[in-house]
Amino acid sequence: MDMIITLVSYFLECGLYLFLLNSVLPPARRDTWWSSLVWCFPITVILYFIPSDSSFWGIVSIFLIFAYAFLMRKGSVLMKLFWVVLIHAIAFLVSTLIVVFFSLSSPTIRSNNPTFLEYFLVRIAVLFIEAVIFLVLSRMRKKISSMEPLIMVLIVSIPFTTVLLMMFYAVYGRSVDTSMQALYVGITAGLLLLIDFAIFYLFDRLSKKHAELLDQQLLLKQIALQEQHYAEIQNLYKEIRTWRHDYHNHMQALRGFVMMKRYDQLDEYVMNLENESEKLEQLIHTGHAMLDAILNVKLSLARSLGIEINTEVSVPGTLTITDIDLCALLGNVLDNAIEACQRVKTGFPVLSLRIFTISGCLGISVANTMDGNIRTEGQRFLTSKEGLHHGIGMRQIDTIVEHYGGGVSRNYTETRFETLISMPVLGEKTISQTGP
Repeated sequence: MDMIITLVSYFLECGLYLFLLNSVLPPARRDTWWSSLVWCFPITVILYFIPSDSSFWGIVSIFLIFAYAFLMRKGSVLMKLFWVVLIHAIAFLVSTLIVVFFSLSSPTIRSNNPTFLEYFLVRIAVLFIEAVIFLVLSRMRKKISSMEPLIMVLIVSIPFTTVLLMMFYAVYGRSVDTSMQALYVGITAGLLLLIDFAIFYLFDRLSKKHAELLDQQLLLKQIALQEQHYAEIQNLYKEIRTWRHDYHNHMQALRGFVMMKRYDQLDEYVMNLENESEKLEQLIHTGHAMLDAILNVKLSLARSLGIEINTEVSVPGTLTITDIDLCALLGNVLDNAIEACQRVKTGFPVLSLRIFTISGCLGISVANTMDGNIRTEGQRFLTSKEGLHHGIGMRQIDTIVEHYGGGVSRNYTETRFETLISMPVLGEKTISQTGP
């Protein structure tokens, strides 16, 4: 009977552990309740055959639960380790407090030789308290941002120390002789539990502040990007106005060369004019002012850097996305693509842009050659920029697309990277254009 109670309690406790992990860490693959259930069976069996009063039991339990978090949940390694260690610290402390509570009136529990009824009641009490605590924790914070590795290490060290102390107690101090000794152990465990809750609260607050800081960085980045794009567009239209202003002067110069029959100079002058006009060539013309402006500025910049451009654009006459968001979205995507093309050392860099409609959504595909160097942080892609703003452009793209109920996918090989965006922002009347 003791074996059945132990197996069932281990299974339920494992289920509580995985429930909390599932609540605070996003799934790495398709999330189903039975996948967690499948993990509980081998973990329960393995832990049953390890003496619970051995420090090895705690080590194996942490390892097995961390294996589940590592394989089945998303997030940084330190984030997963924090939750696994915190879960075990709380579980060990709750178990110790319940045992101490019952031992105050039971000599058999103090001597680590409980009766069947006492063992059953202790296990029920432990599971109930753990369920309440884990349910509260799961609702306090659904999404926590990763912080700097050093901060995460310091935060993880506190519950990890608690786990070590409880494992030491399990091996050397499980049997107490008097109620007073049991009370001292209970007070110590209670204080450690309060410290762990304080660490969780601190972690929760730091995480929220970190998320707010990221939002502020995104806003600053968007403002800087808007100013940059505005300056680029202004410069382009300034050059166009200047060229138009000089049009009559150019015509007079051409007429003069013809009248003087200086055909060699005429040919050279015409070639120079063609070179100047190529700089002002409008590569994309959809009738959508902001779309045309941002695309022509970025694609002209790419062409001036020696990047081969391929375009295929088909957009509605109207879009429900704001000009600000459209500018930020395409500006970030194309900036990242141009930056990747500039790092290519061999061969000819190519940037391909496709804007199309599919299943009632606006589709944007930007593909570019690259040098094969991909930077990631957890599940997120980063750009090659160093410092405060690395990866912020990627997050800004994701934020804008998510705001409009769309989706982003990124695929890459050793020499090619593609960003594919889909958003339900279509208006009416489609305008098509295929570029070079």
